[in-house]
Amino acid sequence: MFAHRRGELCRAVVAAVLVCLASRTADAQTINTYDVNFTGNPPTIDGVVSPGEWDDAGPAQGGWRLLRETSRSDGENSRWQAVWDDDAMYILFQSDYGNWSAGPSTGSINFGHDNLNLYFDPNVDGEPNILDGVGPDGYQIAFNQYMGASSIDAGAIVNNTGVFTEAHENLTFGNQGLWEGLLNTTMSQVMTASGGVTEIKVTWTDFDADNPENFDNLDVQGLYHNFAPEENDTWYFKISRISSDPNNFLPDWNVSDSQFFADRPHGEITFVKPGTGQLGDTNGDGVVDIVDLNNVRNNFGGAGTGDTNDDGTIDIVDLNNVRNNFGAGGGNPVPEPHALGLLVVGAAACCGYRRVRRQTH
Repeated sequence: MFAHRRGELCRAVVAAVLVCLASRTADAQTINTYDVNFTGNPPTIDGVVSPGEWDDAGPAQGGWRLLRETSRSDGENSRWQAVWDDDAMYILFQSDYGNWSAGPSTGSINFGHDNLNLYFDPNVDGEPNILDGVGPDGYQIAFNQYMGASSIDAGAIVNNTGVFTEAHENLTFGNQGLWEGLLNTTMSQVMTASGGVTEIKVTWTDFDADNPENFDNLDVQGLYHNFAPEENDTWYFKISRISSDPNNFLPDWNVSDSQFFADRPHGEITFVKPGTGQLGDTNGDGVVDIVDLNNVRNNFGGAGTGDTNDDGTIDIVDLNNVRNNFGAGGGNPVPEPHALGLLVVGAAACCGYRRVRRQTH
């Protein structure tokens, strides 16, 4: 009986910590992060989410808010995922939006119509994400999103979409990076009244602005990266939509009060390979987050899901593993010190009940 009550009270303590933690994580996060998993089975770029083809990707990144109006939530359930291999980064965008602009397009971008915007900064120059008074470096790519099917084939054949490309160097507008644009990138999307799917393959060889062969001084280059990243490299990244719906105009993954999509701060993506694992990741999704804390709480004192060190028991060690690595994998921000302190209290409470039980036997 005592053991049962001990388990219930311990779970209650951890649950209270989780509630407080969840209420504070949004305030702690200033830059969204996401782990892009390596894949040996790249998805087919056809605008259709086929069973299993995005299973290597981390959880979908939803919860978008509106650019310039960060207190307003995105009403379209915009979300994205990504994987990578030695050839390219593969991006899946999905939305529940259904009032897409009517096509067809002639190939030139129309920013007054629905369009998806991507921004990549390989961070070749090592500059920090947030810089006062200094514009961004990076590649901006945009595609119009029209009702029905549309595509771009290896950067050449454009069907029912508009395409925009620029490479920026410390400025928000203009092709200062001397970029020729998309040569090998492909995109396919299908937009219907019940939602939309966009699949994109952005090849590494297309990140070729500022080719060193064209310059004498290599120190000024900040964009040339026409090869795959190394494992654990971190790039700055952003994905947003310009919606023709005035009530949901600028859904954005990494919220900003700026009126310019290209402005810093951007989100951050880290290229990882599965199998290395995150200590504290109890469900194998590559992220240490609230789900993992719940798994430890719900099964504390038992076995199974929540056993982070495979010792057959879910105990204070597992709770500490989740606490110490909370936020790893990009699913959530690292908790503020106050929230971490509450987790310590929860862990101590569980330890206390374990000691009491031992003394009564």
